Amino acid sequence: MIKFEDDSFQKFTYTKEQIKKFFENAQKDLKMAENLNNSEIAYRICYEALIKLGIAMISKFNYKVRSNTGHHYKILQKIAEITKLKDEVNYIQFVRRKRNADLYEGGADFTETELRNLLKITKKIFNHIPK
Repeated sequence: MIKFEDDSFQKFTYTKEQIKKFFENAQKDLKMAENLNNSEIAYRICYEALIKLGIAMISKFNYKVRSNTGHHYKILQKIAEITKLKDEVNYIQFVRRKRNADLYEGGADFTETELRNLLKITKKIFNHIPK
């Protein structure tokens, strides 16, 4: 059973339509990232698709993440718990740290290889969503 810590998550009942929209929005971002010719922008959008996917997964348990420091980290932890893809999510934690360096430490370069890895893992996570 997945446990949602009170300091990071709160009970919230979503409608089926809201949950469906979360998943659709994450899928839309993934497709956008796949089709962009700029690896840096695609990398950022793919990361956002993963966060949106995590929010969607969490919503199926009738929880939402609290907007606290480290909430992306908590979302990624829940993705690992829900999908059982711990190694893949460990790589995504690297992606999260690099994205943070880009935002808060003056920039980071995102390579085409890193983008391909991120896209591959993101698709794998999408394919491991419990029904």
